[in-house]
Parts: sequence; C-alpha cells; structure tokens
Amino acid sequence: MGRSHDRQDHLHVVAPIGHGDGVALRCRAWKLGADRGAWRTRRSERRRRGGRLTEWNVETQVVVVGATVLLRKAWGWMTSLDEAKDALRAEMGPEATRKGCVDLPSVFQEPQKELTVVVPAYNEAERIGSMLRETLEYLEKRKSMQPGFEWEVIVVDDGSKDRTCHVVSEFAKKHGNEKVRCLRLAKNAGKGYAVRRGMLGGRGKKLLMADADGATRIEEYDRLERALEKLTQGNEGQPAVSVGSRAHLESASTAQRSFYRTVLMHGFHACVWMVVGGYIKDTQCGFKLFNRKAAQQIYANQRLKRWCFDVELIYLAKKLGIPVTEVAVNWTEIPGSKIRVWSIASMLMELLTIKIAYEWLCMWKIDFL
Repeated sequence: MGRSHDRQDHLHVVAPIGHGDGVALRCRAWKLGADRGAWRTRRSERRRRGGRLTEWNVETQVVVVGATVLLRKAWGWMTSLDEAKDALRAEMGPEATRKGCVDLPSVFQEPQKELTVVVPAYNEAERIGSMLRETLEYLEKRKSMQPGFEWEVIVVDDGSKDRTCHVVSEFAKKHGNEKVRCLRLAKNAGKGYAVRRGMLGGRGKKLLMADADGATRIEEYDRLERALEKLTQGNEGQPAVSVGSRAHLESASTAQRSFYRTVLMHGFHACVWMVVGGYIKDTQCGFKLFNRKAAQQIYANQRLKRWCFDVELIYLAKKLGIPVTEVAVNWTEIPGSKIRVWSIASMLMELLTIKIAYEWLCMWKIDFL
C-alpha cells in the first residue's frame, strides 16, 4: 500500500496507492473542499455582517451626537431664560425696590394708579392707533364718572421696525406722559418679554394686558373687574386673576375666526390640557386682568418670552395657589395675525419646556413672594 500525505488546504500524493485507498482519498478530498467552501461562505457572511454593523454604529453615533448637541442647546436656552428672568428681576424686582435702586416705576412699589393697561406691540403702526383712541376714550369717560379713577397706558414697543413708537408718542404728547408711556426695547425679544417688562413697571392697583389689535374691546374690562372683585371680596392683599375667554364663541357667528386658526386653536388646546389641565378653556386670549399682588408673584417668576407665555402665566398662578376665573368676552379676529406655520413648532417646544424645566428637571424654581 502506498503512502499518501494530505493537508487541510490541499491534497498531495507522494506514492502510488491502491484502488481502495484511492476511493477513500477522493472522499476525503471532497469533504475538505466542501469544508473549505463553507468556511469561505461563513467568512464572507461575517464580513457582510461586520460592514452592516459598522454602518449601524456610524448611524447610531450620528444620532447620539445630534441628540447631545440639541440637548445642550435646549439646556443652554432654558438656562438663558432663567438668567434673563433673574436679570430683569434684579433691575426691577422687590430686592432692588427695597434698596432704592429702581429709577423707573416698579410693580413692587406702592400703587399710584387704579389701573395700568399694558399693550405689547411689534410693527403695529397700522392698527395700534385705533386701539389707543378707543382705549383712551373709555378711560377718560370712566374717570369722569369715577373721579378717583387714575389710569395709565404703557405701550411696550418690542423692537418694531415701523412707526409704532412714533404713533404712540403722538398720543403721549396729547394726553401727557403721566397717562401714556412708550417703552421701546432695543431689539425684538418676544411678546411675553414685552408684557413682563410692562407689568413690572406698572403703577396700578390692577394691571390689564390688552392686545394692540383691539380684538377685544376695552369695554370688556368691566366684566373682568367685577369677576376679580368677586375673587378678592375687597381684600387687596389676596392675589387674583381674571382672564378673558373666547370659548363661548367657538360656534357663534360673532367669532370671525378663519378655518386655519380654528384648526390651530383646537390642536393647541389639546397640548395645553396636557401641561396645565383644562380648568381654563382659553389661555391665549390677550385680555387678562391681575391685581397688584398677583402681578408681583406671577411676573417675578415668568421665563418664556414668546408664544406660550400665556400658558406659563396660568401654570404659575396654579402653582402659586392664585385663584383664576375665566370671563366670557366678545372677540373679533383682526387682519394682520403674526402666527405662521413655523410658529406651531415653537409653541409645542415652549409647552414641552414648561413641563421639562418646571417639573421633570426642576431647573426653574418658583419663588413665593
């Protein structure tokens, strides 16, 4: 019988062999070839899997890095809002008032008026004139009927690029700076910041927030005032808020609201319900009345500057234990709305911020004054 020598990777015959040995050797060679083919197949499969795994790892890394960047930016944004709140409070808050460091009027000083009307305005030169004219006529008439009814109107120009400030200045010249003031911000900071700036500088026992478009007529103030007095029952030290509501107008013909805004309103209200609950049906009506104690506590804690600051006001009132009543008012949509499609994303982000910053992360603290 001849000798044969084989290796794993090839077969090499070094001597003649018999018939039986040849059959066995051919079977063994076939088996080795099959094993080698299977091994190559497994190696190729591992390489393919490894390639996919490498690609998946790269995608995962991109997602993780992107999420980290977004979280850092969100954290920085929330921190900056908190710092801006502290900066404005340091300028006009109770601590600065007690130290005598406040040059301008402050809500933390003793009241000098019965009513302060705060009007945030951004590029409202076309609409604010008629609103101010109607408002000043009402206030003058109210004073003639109630001699002790002193009032002021503060228009906060939120960095307008048109003649808004000039229009307000004309009314100030006619009625005097004691009654009409225009606070002009150097750059656009948002409606929420403009309202907060005006409220912290108010001198009235009651402070009314009103939109520059005049969608809610100033005569509706009487309803809010009566509702506020019911809450306080004559106790000026009891903080209270009454807010105008358009909820009763959803199916009425007096609410001239476009279909686009109606869809946005219902979707937004659903999100608001998840953040602050449903005890206030309409948080976005720009007609809200605060007594002085409520304005001190709420606006000293406000952070949001833009779309959802109204929701934050209601949220803060709830957390501070300040009673809020909702009052039905007449409202008409005025052309010139600044709400755009991209505003929806901003609203949702700010709503989520309220939940995250106040409750989940507890990075925004509420000061009980």
